[in-house]
Amino acid sequence: MASIVGRVLSTRRGPPIAREGLAVTVLQSSQPHFDLAAVTDEDGTFVFHGLAPGRYLLGVGDKQVEVLLDEGAERVSIEVTVEV
Repeated sequence: MASIVGRVLSTRRGPPIAREGLAVTVLQSSQPHFDLAAVTDEDGTFVFHGLAPGRYLLGVGDKQVEVLLDEGAERVSIEVTVEV
């Protein structure tokens, strides 16, 4: 099983800053009823553990990013920038 670890930054005003309290969702395209949710911490960080290999759709507000967990991967790190 693998993890997606990420950080959400905001670019609405000035340089990117970490955003606390934003909802992050992850959906697996091959399993229509699979969805998880997390909330960013004070550093804008979120984590999803226990994920099987496959393609996932990560959502933050209106932004969606596809994440691929390869067979044998333990962790994928991603940074998402939104205008919030």
